[in-house]
Amino acid sequence: MNRITFKPSIDHNVIFTFDDKIQDILCFQLANIPIDEEYEAEYIRRMILKTIGEKEAETLCKISIGLSCKEKDFVKLPIIKKVFDRDGKYYFQPNQRNDIENQIIEGTKIASLTNSF
Repeated sequence: MNRITFKPSIDHNVIFTFDDKIQDILCFQLANIPIDEEYEAEYIRRMILKTIGEKEAETLCKISIGLSCKEKDFVKLPIIKKVFDRDGKYYFQPNQRNDIENQIIEGTKIASLTNSF
């Protein structure tokens, strides 16, 4: 299956919450986002690694994502619908994770030092 991407930039406002330090609030743009929901974990992992990096993400507890785009139809993209279905929230405490968070951290150090809630 070919991966189809959404070319326009999407504005991201993300709050990163950690176990051991104050929250970071970052605003940035990402383009060429895969449109299919099967790439949700990859999209969120990319967001984390490109902004705060793997070392900073070792104690990541939660991310809260706000999205906007000049192309109003971006909300119809399957991957964006998945983010909105979760209210833009991803929880990384070991006892709060579900399958998608486990896929996000798989093979990385993301949330490797995070304590349970």
